[in-house]
Amino acid sequence: MNRVRGKRTTGQRLGRRGSARAPEPVDTETLLDQSWELYEKDQYNEAYAKLEEIPPTERDGKAYLLLMTIVCGDANKNRRMLAVARQLVQTDPTVDYHWGLLGEAAGRIGGVRAAVRVCCEAIRKSPLLASMRCRLAAHYCSLGRLRAAREQLKIALHLEPELIRCVMDCPDFAPIWETIAEAGPPPPEEGEAWKGGE
Repeated sequence: MNRVRGKRTTGQRLGRRGSARAPEPVDTETLLDQSWELYEKDQYNEAYAKLEEIPPTERDGKAYLLLMTIVCGDANKNRRMLAVARQLVQTDPTVDYHWGLLGEAAGRIGGVRAAVRVCCEAIRKSPLLASMRCRLAAHYCSLGRLRAAREQLKIALHLEPELIRCVMDCPDFAPIWETIAEAGPPPPEEGEAWKGGE
């Protein structure tokens, strides 16, 4: 027998027969919390790695999909962000924030026109998503389609008038305000005199 004296076998070192004790599995909720803590410290790749520890069978929950989409965005994992954001939208197509994330991911990969397609899909499925109409108006502005932009913005502000505060401060909508300024004041309503004297 060729036995090396003084060396213990693996089983003896571990105090068991055969193999090491398997680590206790960490539950999904804990992994999500740990990932979020890392994300808040701007440790995006570490947060992503922590989410990857979640078993594939438990990756269909809204909490996982939302956090993974956000983490992928900051970790510049754009293709994964797009795929996960698509799943997130499918969990609830009435949430504008989910569509916004999907549009952002699509825009990163396919540019403004890809983002426009996502906005149009969102509005087709949920016509009352005012923020998606605002996003679409902003995209139309960047493409020079000002008439379409004004139309979408008008509907968005009709649905949610409080959006006007965001819109007025957003440079994306500057082309709309410039064209309005160039056009001058609107004509008076029927029977109303011009304001400002004759």
